[in-house]
Amino acid sequence: MEALHLVCDVRRSQLKRDPLGCPHMTPRTRRIVKIVGLAAVLYLGTYLWYRAANTEVWARDGRSYVIFGSRLTYYFYRPAAYIDGTITEMGFHIGPHQ
Repeated sequence: MEALHLVCDVRRSQLKRDPLGCPHMTPRTRRIVKIVGLAAVLYLGTYLWYRAANTEVWARDGRSYVIFGSRLTYYFYRPAAYIDGTITEMGFHIGPHQ
């Protein structure tokens, strides 16, 4: 709480009124932050849905892979897939294994 107080110079009463916690934000900035936050939630939600719907275990090595149907979906979800692969060691593949 002290760090937030130092960064935004916010009193506790102001935190209760301002859901984003910084009274120096203009309404336009607040709207942009909300839109970016919503876009991030939608992106991650659709990635998790796509990952759950397109995961296969390859018989040759026993690892799980997310199978991307096209290069477009591969490159669209690449940032999330990179982080996901680093954390979970999941593999990724464009098109079916051969």
